[in-house]
Parts: sequence; C-alpha cells; structure tokens
Amino acid sequence: MPPRVNFIFISCILVFLVLLYFLVSNLNGNTIPRPKISYRHLVHSIETDRLVDLVSSTLSYRLSPGNICHDESFDHLGIILISSYVTHDDLRSAHRRALPQEDLKSLGLVRFFLLAEIPVQETTITQLAIEGENKRFGDIIQGNFIDAYRNLTYKHIMGLKWATLNCSRTNFIVKMDDDTVYDAYRLRNLLQEFRLTHDDGELLLSGYVQNNQKPIRMKPSKWFVSHREFRDAIYPPYLSGWLYVTNQRTAQDLVIASQETPFFWIDDIFVTGILAKKLSIPLDRRNALYSANGDFLECCIREAAKHNFKCPYMAGPNGGDSELILRFTTGVAKCRKCKERKRSDPKLNETCVGVYKPPSGHRGAPVVKELHL
Repeated sequence: MPPRVNFIFISCILVFLVLLYFLVSNLNGNTIPRPKISYRHLVHSIETDRLVDLVSSTLSYRLSPGNICHDESFDHLGIILISSYVTHDDLRSAHRRALPQEDLKSLGLVRFFLLAEIPVQETTITQLAIEGENKRFGDIIQGNFIDAYRNLTYKHIMGLKWATLNCSRTNFIVKMDDDTVYDAYRLRNLLQEFRLTHDDGELLLSGYVQNNQKPIRMKPSKWFVSHREFRDAIYPPYLSGWLYVTNQRTAQDLVIASQETPFFWIDDIFVTGILAKKLSIPLDRRNALYSANGDFLECCIREAAKHNFKCPYMAGPNGGDSELILRFTTGVAKCRKCKERKRSDPKLNETCVGVYKPPSGHRGAPVVKELHL
C-alpha cells in the first residue's frame, strides 16, 4: 500500500475510534469533563444597553450605587440583590435595620435593592423620596422601566447584569425578594462552602427547587399564563424567588442567554428555569434550608430563646410581616451557641403551632379581604 494511502487509512481508523469513544461514553451516561475556563471574557458579550427584549429604548439607570464593590475593606464573598417594589420602603427599612451594610461587610457581603420607575397610579411615594433614600444609604439600583409585576424579569436580569459588570470581584450573587427572611450568618457559611467546592468557571444555581409546576390557565388568577406565553404543560424545574445563589460565570451566561431568548414575565421561571434549561445548568437542591411558612420562622425565634435550639431554616417568606426579618435576625444572632436538634428531640413542625398568614398582595398582586359595612 503506497505511503499516502496508508496515512489516510490510519487517519480514518483513528477518527472512527474517537467517534466510537464519544458514542460509548454517552450511552453509558458519562460526560466529557468540562474544561476550566475563565468567565471574565464573557463580559464582552453582554450588551450593556439592552435588557432582554427591550430594544426600543436603551437601558439606563435612574439610580446606581457608587464604587462600594471596589471597597477593599471586606472579603467580597457575595453580593445580595433584593428585588423590591418602589413603595416597599418599610421592607427595605426592615432589612437595613436588621443588618446594616457595615454588619454585612463583616460577613463578606454587600447588599443592593433593585427598583424601577414609579408607576403613574402610585401616589404614596415620589422619585424625590427614593433619591433621598438612596442618598442616605447608597444601596439602590433603579432601572428606567416601569416597576410592575409583569416587569419583574427585566428587574431580575438588570440586577444580574449590574452585578457582573460592576461587582465582578465578588465570588457569588444572591438574588432574593424583599419579603424574604434569611439568616445572613448561615448564608455566609453556605457561600464559604461553595467557594471551597466550586471553581470560578463552574456553573452554579442553588436554592429551593420547584418541580412539576403547571402554568395556571384560569384568567382571574394573577398567575394566569396563556398558551401563547408558554406552550408546555409543565414548567421546567426552577428555583424559588425567595432566595437563590449563583456565581459570576453563571450570571453572565444567564444574561447573555436572555438577550436571545423569547421573553417570559414570571422571572424565577424564566431565569432559573427556561434559561437554565437552555444552558444545561444543573439546579443544586437545598430545599431543607427553606421554610414555606413564616410561622415556623417565628417558632425558631421562640425556641432559640426558650430551649436554645438552632433554627433548621436559612430562609423563607415573611408571611406578610415586614418586621419578621428584624426579629429573626436578632434571634439567630443571639443563638450562635445554640445546640442542634438530636434525633430524639421533637421536630419544629411538630412543636410549632400557628395559623399560616398568607402574604399581602404586592408588585401587582391583588388583595382579597373581608369588607365590613
């Protein structure tokens, strides 16, 4: 066989063997190791003046914090982004009183609130008041779109984009709602765990995983989703908007993917469900750290004071009580030396007695209550 023909024959055999290896690997459920790459090159792919499908007008910020993310005085472990409706100054105040920015910095964290422009129907707050709030605390990021329930996806992506472009030194990004109660000390420990176990270039989405959730097709519901908006019968698995953790690399991937994905208005489903599925990002399930009932968080406070039991939960909704974040943070701070429950100890959901208090309507959600005439 001539040398040239022999070379071509051997090359074909090698290509066949490589293809056979990949085929057998996939059939066995094995995956090829993802190469470790630096995420910082992705910043150049983010369109700074675009927000999902808002292309008719460029994205700009009515308010944007200063250079707090360049401060050398803290660890830059994580940035907390709290989605807040413009009139929820009481909730923002409760978060600030529970954990001032300086206290968060001592934990390696820094916090910002995500707002948008005041809707015309809101008369209880003015732009001047929001600017005064930001002048005092310097922690508001306000986009130039209307603050509305169906605009939450814009606010969500705006926060991730701002964090990746302005706070790239922080290892992790924590996204949460303003009516969420959380244990900042336990959150810090979780982020430190991630820093030890996850590489910068590794994809990360961690929180309360929601599975097999169906779109609500009843028009009277505030959650009504038409078939035109979402065709499938079941949403992809996604993380609850209460609180989830991601990193810089993943946030940048999500922002870039949002620029080329059809808009969907339920933000946690769009970002941590639709986009995560598109990017094949696995969801890290930490459901045991969350309470769906604010009453359990109240019981945590009482049990810490009476029985020195640590709270099993890191986060959960406030049940309509804006001051719960303050009481909970004070309670867990006093319980640093509290004991863990033993197998023989009663569980919190067996000893906690209370009536579930549904959260009041906000961000466009209707409030239904009895009217006394």
